[in-house]
Amino acid sequence: MARKGATRPMLSRGSGLAFASLLVWLVLAGPAMAHKLTVFAAVQGTKISGEAYFRGGAPVRKATVAVLGPKG
Repeated sequence: MARKGATRPMLSRGSGLAFASLLVWLVLAGPAMAHKLTVFAAVQGTKISGEAYFRGGAPVRKATVAVLGPKG
């Protein structure tokens, strides 16, 4: 039985900070792209070229491409 004037316990300081961090991360996160991509790539000597398209055929624009060696 609750005492008169007792308040409900608040989140602990650590869990409140974690929640606030998660909230900030969600607000600042950019939009997620969840579309199927088709990617074509070719190597000619030391040059890599390619194209990427969304499922409906629209080209992917402003994509960031990272090329990594065998060791990452």
